[in-house]
Amino acid sequence: MRWRVGGKVKSKTLRTKELANSHLRDLRLAAKNGEAFDVATGLPVSTLAPEPETGPTFLAFAQTFITQR
Repeated sequence: MRWRVGGKVKSKTLRTKELANSHLRDLRLAAKNGEAFDVATGLPVSTLAPEPETGPTFLAFAQTFITQR
């Protein structure tokens, strides 16, 4: 299936026509609801996985450790 986001053509291959139709329905529903789309992936922002929260880097940890001594 193919769709456009921000003037760029996006595509995705799915196993069956029913899966493609379902994915297309989800995209149309998100657009109808006014949801924002990510231009890089072409998917609605709500379907993207949140970026994992990382703790402090080793450098930041070491600097904190040294300054507390």
